[in-house]
Amino acid sequence: MVLEKLENLDKNRKDAIINAALMEFATKGYDDASTIVIARNAGISKGLMFHYVNSKKEFFLFLCDYCSKIVKREYFDLINFNEKDILERLRQSYILQLELLHRYPWTLEFARITASEKSDK
Repeated sequence: MVLEKLENLDKNRKDAIINAALMEFATKGYDDASTIVIARNAGISKGLMFHYVNSKKEFFLFLCDYCSKIVKREYFDLINFNEKDILERLRQSYILQLELLHRYPWTLEFARITASEKSDK
């Protein structure tokens, strides 16, 4: 699922919208997350946000895919699985997690809540 209008935004605006949504969903879960809060925290109107995304559900599913790709690209693809020393591999893992959290602060927390998220909506 590609949200074309969102994907075509300049990087700063796109990142602001995505990060605001990740933070809102990660802290409140799907049902309690507010699209009004997401828009406000991204610095845009709710109407403009819905110009870029069609629905809360579609945006949430987009973010699930987005986070999966980031974790794969920025974490799993960079771990040296050939490293035999378990302590060195743990060190690599820890450093990669810190770098991931620095670049994408809400990604891991969002991924954590999606594992247990249940919604009737």
